[in-house]
Amino acid sequence: ALGPINYLQTAAPGDRTRLARDARAAGASVVLSLGGDGTHGEVAMGLAAPAPGPMPTFGLLPCGTGGDFSRLLGPMPA
Repeated sequence: ALGPINYLQTAAPGDRTRLARDARAAGASVVLSLGGDGTHGEVAMGLAAPAPGPMPTFGLLPCGTGGDFSRLLGPMPA
């Protein structure tokens, strides 16, 4: 459904923010963040930084160790 994707893995502090900013500047239409609250926050900061082009759709895939984001959403309805 998404078509071709580029999978980017972080290796150093600041990578998440930089990669998200670069993705927006390169014209990404969708950015997915896989991780916990800290990861999602850093990606959001990168997307919100001044950059050319429209804001991409931002999707969160929560799988952090603390699970705070998942707990905030609560259980899925049956």
